[in-house]
Amino acid sequence: LPGLLERFGIELHRFVTLSFSDKNQNIPKSRCPELPVSSKFKVSWVKTKKLDSVGTQDLLSTNIANLPSEILRSVFKFLSPEDLQNVVLVCRLWKHEAELVPWPGFEIPTDCFASKAKWAAVFAGSLFSRLQVVVLHGDYCKFKFNNRNFENLLMLNLSTLTLRNDIDLSRVSDKLFAKVVNNCKEFALVSDFPFEQNKLEAVFCQMASSKTKLKSLLINVKVDDDESVLDLSKISPIILSKALINLESLVLIRDIKLSEAQLKAIFGSKLKLKKLDLVIDFGSAGVEVLDSVLGNLTELRFSNYFDDTEDTRHVLEILDKTCNLKKLDLFHGNVTGIPAELVARVVNKVETVDLSMIGIEAHQFGAIFKKIIEGKSTMKHLRLSNFNVRTANKKGLGDRLKDLEEVFAKAVNKLESVDLEFNDLSEDLTKALFKVMSEGTNLKMLGTFPEHNDLEKYDHIRKVDPEILGRAVNNLEKVKIDMQLVCGDGLTDSQKVAIFKQLNLETKLKAVIVEKEDGSGFDIFNV
Repeated sequence: LPGLLERFGIELHRFVTLSFSDKNQNIPKSRCPELPVSSKFKVSWVKTKKLDSVGTQDLLSTNIANLPSEILRSVFKFLSPEDLQNVVLVCRLWKHEAELVPWPGFEIPTDCFASKAKWAAVFAGSLFSRLQVVVLHGDYCKFKFNNRNFENLLMLNLSTLTLRNDIDLSRVSDKLFAKVVNNCKEFALVSDFPFEQNKLEAVFCQMASSKTKLKSLLINVKVDDDESVLDLSKISPIILSKALINLESLVLIRDIKLSEAQLKAIFGSKLKLKKLDLVIDFGSAGVEVLDSVLGNLTELRFSNYFDDTEDTRHVLEILDKTCNLKKLDLFHGNVTGIPAELVARVVNKVETVDLSMIGIEAHQFGAIFKKIIEGKSTMKHLRLSNFNVRTANKKGLGDRLKDLEEVFAKAVNKLESVDLEFNDLSEDLTKALFKVMSEGTNLKMLGTFPEHNDLEKYDHIRKVDPEILGRAVNNLEKVKIDMQLVCGDGLTDSQKVAIFKQLNLETKLKAVIVEKEDGSGFDIFNV
């Protein structure tokens, strides 16, 4: 039947029912698209058109009503979930094609957590199968989950499940919880409250048995009354090492207790990790347990658990010998006292670097910038934010880079992007940055993609000469300007005129991003 229908452009679909007691669960999958629950079959009589069956002349004369399937799907991939919900109402063909593309960002509405009935209604609708991301938030959920309503999540082909802020799962069995989590590709637990440790133990046990789809695990918990909120030290080191061995991304942040034997077992195994984010106490095991995995990583976030910088120094020394990183995040870390040349060598081996709120000395900054200027760097993107008197640093970026303004300006203008948000910039630093930018720059944007810095929020931006600012902005590819001045110093009228006048002369700008008057979003004007 599928082969016969295919000749006429008609496809066979399998529709999922909500019942887990379906007598047809053992029906073979045949050539039907893979879905998480086997169930009843229905034939959808939708006439589709393949691109390779359309001649050149037909393509030229075609219209929106009879576009080939491949083109429709390609277009639908760019639409938001809100637009796709309208698309499926247009006609059977569009509904058919729209339901075959991913719906990124499609989430369960907040009011669906008001009661069990509303939760059940989500899974009774035709769009529930498009859910790829589910966030269960204790602040929004007004009912307690039990096995019956929690197992609905097994019907979905989830990519990500996130638990936040004291979500009550006490009535959900450990076995079912583990099954749901291991049916996802990514699982995140972010909580300021104690979480049932036996549930996590069940998750790790199932992961160790290889019955899992998990590729990414994030656990971020907070200390409560000076006691460890999440004590995982009683889990067998062997189970933990087997559970984590096939992960591609592992994030363990704050108060998570692991024993020396566990840490050695985990990082002593042949991990497939590409991304590692650790802000934990290594205890007696020491940071040396990471030596064997650091060289295989493409992304690393590492911050000091204590004020002592010896752990960071050891990690940098290993990376100096074996570094394949594409991204290095030292946010809120500390490198003071570590040789400036060591810091500069490692940082400049990486394409994307985050040094926000880091404890760092001026001569270390200077060593980093010098290598960039000399062309001894592979860095393309740098984030330097939150250096201001309101943070723990108590010192703005302008003060930290005093007498290094020219070096800083020349260095960052050799990058592709730089994020300088929430800094206290000095007048000299701001002027130097835009002066060098006006003379020629490699920068494509101010900010870190996809977030752009607001041009008018740069400290002392009004002191920059309008002609210099006009040329500087037009040497970028994208710029974000708040014409309504929600906050920040703001641009002068002369500066605005200079920027837009330069557009008529010579520019590299491809887009100007302007915040909407009602603050609901942004308008992007293509140049």
